[in-house]
Amino acid sequence: MAAFVYGAGLDWTLHPHLGLRFQYRGNLYEPAHLTDAFTSTNALTQAAEPVVAPFPASEIVSNSAPKCALGLQK
Repeated sequence: MAAFVYGAGLDWTLHPHLGLRFQYRGNLYEPAHLTDAFTSTNALTQAAEPVVAPFPASEIVSNSAPKCALGLQK
C-alpha cells in the first residue's frame, strides 16, 4: 500500500494584522483491501483539500526568510 502527499500554499497579507491563506493539499493513495469478499480494482484514489482562510498576519515576522510550502528554507 503506497501513498503520496503533496501540497502548496501562499500567505497573502491584506493588513498589518490580517491576511489570507491559500492552500492546496492532496493525497494519492491505494485504498486498503479489507476483505476478499468484494472485488477491488487496485486503482489509485486522490483526495484533494483546497483551503482559503483568514489568518493573523502578525505570525509573519518581517525580518524572517520567506517560507516555502515544500518545507525548504534558505
